[in-house]
Amino acid sequence: MSNSSSWHPGPSTEGDVRGTASNYSDYLQLPSLLALQKPMARPLVHDEMLFIIVHQAHELWFKQMIQELRAVVVDTDARRFTSACRTWERLTAIARLLGDHLRVLETMPAHEFARFRSALGTASGLESEQFRRIQRLAGLALSPDAVDFAATGPDAPRSASAREALWRAVASERASVFGEPLASETELGPRLLAALAEPELAAQGGLARAMLCFDETMVAWRRGHFTLARAMLGDATGTGGSAGAAYLHATMERRFFPELWGWHHA
Repeated sequence: MSNSSSWHPGPSTEGDVRGTASNYSDYLQLPSLLALQKPMARPLVHDEMLFIIVHQAHELWFKQMIQELRAVVVDTDARRFTSACRTWERLTAIARLLGDHLRVLETMPAHEFARFRSALGTASGLESEQFRRIQRLAGLALSPDAVDFAATGPDAPRSASAREALWRAVASERASVFGEPLASETELGPRLLAALAEPELAAQGGLARAMLCFDETMVAWRRGHFTLARAMLGDATGTGGSAGAAYLHATMERRFFPELWGWHHA
């Protein structure tokens, strides 16, 4: 048979794989995963394992959230709003789960935390690079002045955050929302919500509501984190020299999409 008539397999409908796992433990890399929990206090403190697992679980879910946020930016830029909304629902479910993790940690008495706290040294949750990436991908502190709304079409650069992607999706239909100068950024919320209330922007409105639901859940998680830190630390300085519960109190109302919260009063 000549090369021209040779059969070549087409792309797999199930995706290409590098190999197959021999068992459940092999697929999930359980020996490596379960070797990562290494309490450092001596003598051993029972609740240090719980503390480590809850924080490692947070980082695993942060990894998933980063992947989902990247996907939602791509889908929103491509105007695949139904797909983007499903992803926001998943992100909200993950955020709720993070809150449940904190409730498990709340079963740890403060005096037990005090027994192993010195083992943390200068380590602090404030050092979580993944959470900083989540904040950037969500669009925390983004200003409309930093977005080029004139860049549209298939050759336009991809949005840098989910917040920017939503703004672009609205501006593509209602350029006046961002085309007229804002007297202050507090004016953005009413202007944006007025546009999202229009029937022609129902898809963008549904997306914005899904984003708001996620944001509300993350604020609830921050509040839970503050409540836990206050119970464990009181007014003491936090790990890594942070202000501890005082810092978390100052940041617990931080919102990724503050312009959408006006919906509660619309």
